[in-house]
Amino acid sequence: MSTLLELIGLPKYERLVYQNPPLAQVICQVRFRRLLAVADKAAIGRVQQSFRSRYPKLTETQGLELGIQSGPGGARLDQPHLWQFSDEEDNWKVIIAEEFLALDTHRYADFEDFLGRLNEALSIFVENVGPPEVLRTGLRYINEIRTDPPDWTRVISGDLLGPLLSPELGKGTGQIQAVQQIQLRYPGQQGINIIHGAFPEGTTIAIAQAQQPPTVPFYLLDFDVYREYSSGEPINVEEICRNIGEANKAIYRLFRWSVTDEFISAMEVR
Repeated sequence: MSTLLELIGLPKYERLVYQNPPLAQVICQVRFRRLLAVADKAAIGRVQQSFRSRYPKLTETQGLELGIQSGPGGARLDQPHLWQFSDEEDNWKVIIAEEFLALDTHRYADFEDFLGRLNEALSIFVENVGPPEVLRTGLRYINEIRTDPPDWTRVISGDLLGPLLSPELGKGTGQIQAVQQIQLRYPGQQGINIIHGAFPEGTTIAIAQAQQPPTVPFYLLDFDVYREYSSGEPINVEEICRNIGEANKAIYRLFRWSVTDEFISAMEVR
């Protein structure tokens, strides 16, 4: 079976690590057949003991209808039991429910750290709760690009901007919002969901109550790369991490294709 990198046909780019990337949130979700053992507080207690050094805060929510994805391919799942483990600053979270495990961060440093945390969280879950049958794995990067001034023609590829390149269309307006959703499906039950567009202010991610949303324009690049398993497969942590590694490579190519060389040159490379 061809890999997603081979199927999307985007060029290879030099892999760079940026000092201040425009990443607002990174989420990995492993969705599985409903596992009632998640409601077992003894099993979750064992998970908590293993998570305590990284994620000391535990929150339990019952009877929650949770929106897993805000973009195409998303779902709202009735989650009778949901456990959220987080660090003291709420920068990193592991969320466990009866139908999924998710790793979520607002303080992304590098992919190796993220992948190591995912491997650890999945391994602890399997050991203490039980091995589920996997239905979907996905990796999502939400970028919010803010520049001064917000001249998107110097930041975003013309292939994405489309009508926003027309000076006549935006003439005389003080605010511009234009959002597009793209759904791409590939053999092997692989796919990509893209949400992109210009927003006059605010943010697309959840923020703490004490925080105020930004009041300046931004351009959203939201990439969700996933693989589905229609019949369900026994969980294999190492294989899942390999698939998420491939998804990360695909997302980097998507990001580089989406932005201009001028924008990349202006970013500080670490």
